Formats: sequence, structure tokens, C-alpha cells
Amino acid sequence: MRQQLASDGVTTDTNIISYGCSAHYLNLLAKDIEIPGVKEHIVQIVKHFRNSHLPAAWYKFAGGKKLVLPQEVRWNTITDSLQCYLENWTMILKVCEEHRDTINGTIAMKVRKY
Repeated sequence: MRQQLASDGVTTDTNIISYGCSAHYLNLLAKDIEIPGVKEHIVQIVKHFRNSHLPAAWYKFAGGKKLVLPQEVRWNTITDSLQCYLENWTMILKVCEEHRDTINGTIAMKVRKY
């Protein structure tokens, strides 16, 4: 913006400070500090518990809240998803332990790890 103003001949004042949208900068910062791999594992776990009939029923019966999937185009959904997962992790782990012979072994391992 400063370059645009100078090139238009509107002003030559170098004290003009221009910056972009703070919300966009925070969103980009959140993407930069994202821990690689963690989000993908949590998305797999959440999808399994939302899309598989038996694990979804066991989770609901245990009293778990609806799990949130992160979306790239929606701000704060990654934060909301991680917070929801952490709040309900004990119930998810309980379901995995109680139904270890029926539940997907990869998902159970990821629940224990993350």
C-alpha cells in the first residue's frame, strides 16, 4: 500500500504503516506452527468414530460429545477439533479398551499414542 501511494504521487510520507488483515496473519501463523502428522492422525480417529456404526454407537453410549472435523477453509476448526478430541479422549480410549477385539487395531493404537 505504501508503494501504491508513493507511485500514485498521493504522498511521500514514509511514516505511513500498512499491514494486512490480522485474522489472516493469525491463520497463516497457526498453519506454520502446526505439528506435522498429529492433525492427520486425529482426523483418522475422528472419522472412524463418526463414520463407523459400532464405534459411533459405543462412543455415544459412553457419553461422548459430537466430534469435530477440521476444515482447511474454516478458521479455528483445527483448534476446535483438537480441543474436542482432548476433552473426549478418555471416552474414546475407554471404547477402544472395552471393544479391543472389534475395533480397528490401527485406530486403537493411534488413540493410545495421541
